[in-house]
Amino acid sequence: MPEKAVTSFVKQRQQYRGRDYLCCTITYHLAPVLETHRPAVMLSLGNDRRRLFTLWEENKYVFFPSGKLYFYELMKTGKHVFVLFYHIQYLTRIMQQENTRSFLKLFGYDGQLTLPEALKQLGKRFRQGGCPPEVGAFLGIPLDDIKGFIVHRGKNYKACGSWKVYSDLQQADIIFSRSEEAKTRFVNFINQGYPPGDYLRIHSSWEPGVAPTVK
Repeated sequence: MPEKAVTSFVKQRQQYRGRDYLCCTITYHLAPVLETHRPAVMLSLGNDRRRLFTLWEENKYVFFPSGKLYFYELMKTGKHVFVLFYHIQYLTRIMQQENTRSFLKLFGYDGQLTLPEALKQLGKRFRQGGCPPEVGAFLGIPLDDIKGFIVHRGKNYKACGSWKVYSDLQQADIIFSRSEEAKTRFVNFINQGYPPGDYLRIHSSWEPGVAPTVK
């Protein structure tokens, strides 16, 4: 992403207040999910400098008009929350795959869980002991990379982008690139002066795999 565009975006984001600032922050990370390059992203929202937790509590039910994008609060402690934002159709397909179900069984999940039941179990795992390794399956990380991360304890990876790569580097690079391109399109959208909430509304009417035209 061009440095000039990033600088302009950061300056513009700092001018937002309240809901717009929260929406801009979330949508930047959510852009690859909006374009179905990833099934989900996980964000940590806390009350450090810009009161993101409080803003989230006040506005969390107003963001997604499409019926395709949902969120699930995995863990909430005081003034901090871990939220999984997901594309319901994409993530449902992943959860229905036999290799995903077999992998999740290793961590105590029932092989016939529906997506809501699997999310509930994931939240329980978070509350029991922090971020569990199987969350990667919900985020669309290749299972071989998750297994490699567990075996190597996060070391000896081939590359590191949105996750640490242990298997197919070429395929990972494609996803990394497409995800960054999606974020760049959102940055350009904001730099043109449009409000961040409009980006979510634009993406509420298109089909998976076909990105809307946003210059």
